Amino acid sequence: MKKKKMFLRASLITIACAALTLIGSCSNITIAFATETTNATQDIEATTSVTDHVTIKDNTSKKIIKNKKGKKIGVYKFHKPVLEGNTAAILTINNFYKEQRIAQIKLFKADAIQTISEFQEENNIVVTDELTYEVTYNKNGYLCILQSGYIYTGGAHGMPYRIAHTFDLNTGKEVLLKDVFQLTEKEMTLTIARAFNKMFKSDTESTYWDDALKTVKKTANFSSPFYLTDKGVCFYYSPYDLACYARGFVEATLHYSSNKDIIKLPALAE
Repeated sequence: MKKKKMFLRASLITIACAALTLIGSCSNITIAFATETTNATQDIEATTSVTDHVTIKDNTSKKIIKNKKGKKIGVYKFHKPVLEGNTAAILTINNFYKEQRIAQIKLFKADAIQTISEFQEENNIVVTDELTYEVTYNKNGYLCILQSGYIYTGGAHGMPYRIAHTFDLNTGKEVLLKDVFQLTEKEMTLTIARAFNKMFKSDTESTYWDDALKTVKKTANFSSPFYLTDKGVCFYYSPYDLACYARGFVEATLHYSSNKDIIKLPALAE
């Protein structure tokens, strides 16, 4: 049951990372973390020049959650990307990750509370989670950051999860899959399914569930998680979705070079 719950969380966490609501029965748990504020008088650079790429600094914070008696029940570590610069777009992206950090801490707090309440007999259990990130694309006016987390709530192993976001560096807006490809949603589904089917056939070292391709056809759409690389658009499924836990994330890539006719953003195909 525990693994099933962890799996469901890993699937849902990629969807909700900006606005989360906690249940009011958590008053016996305390958490302390620094409040991030935005300087309202901070100058914003005029966006007269095109931003091709950005420099990113890492901001790491560690939060410890304790129960009413002061016992540690959770440890959360968050690596936040901070873009250098003062354009309106950069400030928007930085604010996105500031708000995400707050939301992720609240989500982790809820996980720790639920885990400890359900497994009170495991007195020494400490829920842990660490969210790191990797810049997978940073050129041609676009930035893609792939965040990787690993939450442990007891048992043989924890559960990895991912959160991927792509941004337009000149507007600060998030780039969605429908912005990347000039396809209908039905065509997008078929295109993703073909990419995974090709990967399944070429991967002779791994074993996938019998209904793996069927799962892709049922779930692939414009909301499918993806991230950009220098070679193409990478789609992925979490552990247990298409194969066993040991297989990890299952990925398939649509290369820019062979899909120029369906890519909506010319800069990606350069």
